[in-house]
Amino acid sequence: MERPAASSTGKLISSYRYGQGFIYFLMVSGVSTLLLAVFLFSVRNKAPADAQSAILGAVALLVAIACGFFAVVPWQRRLRAARHEVYEHGLVQVVGSQRSYVAFAGMEDLYLFSSGQTALTGLMSNLAYRRNNADAFRWANDSLKRFYEFQQLVRELHVRDRLPVVIAALQAGEAVTFNYVPTGEVWKKRVSGRFLDVRTRPLTISRECLQVEGRSVPTAALRDVDVGAWTQNVTLKDAGGATVFSTMAVGILSFDLFLETVGWLVQDAQR
Repeated sequence: MERPAASSTGKLISSYRYGQGFIYFLMVSGVSTLLLAVFLFSVRNKAPADAQSAILGAVALLVAIACGFFAVVPWQRRLRAARHEVYEHGLVQVVGSQRSYVAFAGMEDLYLFSSGQTALTGLMSNLAYRRNNADAFRWANDSLKRFYEFQQLVRELHVRDRLPVVIAALQAGEAVTFNYVPTGEVWKKRVSGRFLDVRTRPLTISRECLQVEGRSVPTAALRDVDVGAWTQNVTLKDAGGATVFSTMAVGILSFDLFLETVGWLVQDAQR
């Protein structure tokens, strides 16, 4: 892909790269383990005869461990190959000579999730984004240097550029669809680790109604959005306090934009 024009992207704010320290650690560990195996093999004849078989077993184990270290290196290099450039109006993912640009205004899905040791803590250690359902996710995780700065910046710029597009569509009488992953699926993915293999459901909003899971609720009836600090759930309630919709906050793609949109709709209905 050609480099996008500066007029469309705006100015470059910052560039983010993956740290290579873990790769160096794997390589040094592999070499050190292999050298230890060579040393043990070289001194095996100096040991008692009944201990030589145990030494050979230890050598074989060390060689296997060293091979394990070396085998992980190419995988880690692939994971850390991308560079992410944050511009005023979009994101560029750079992998080798390939550049892929997605404008914030056209970014329908911004997906935040936790994985690994943070999977049960609620800490969002991964960020993925795409234009729409037909597009593949571009992904960054907390191995990226200054990842949480990157994540916060992307979230803020996405809302800044995308919210006017959404509001304009609503004011024109159009419906806007957000995608969400049901709570059960969120937990399944935390167990399976296949976070980017998501099957989403639509949550459609217009100035007249909110449609989700086969239900249609007048927008004028919406009164409250509750985001649980401990439960990680987001709950929409009507004027009577009844729950209209509830799911895990991390399951709603473009969650920040969703909250801003619902807030605008509630205010608009009360004018």
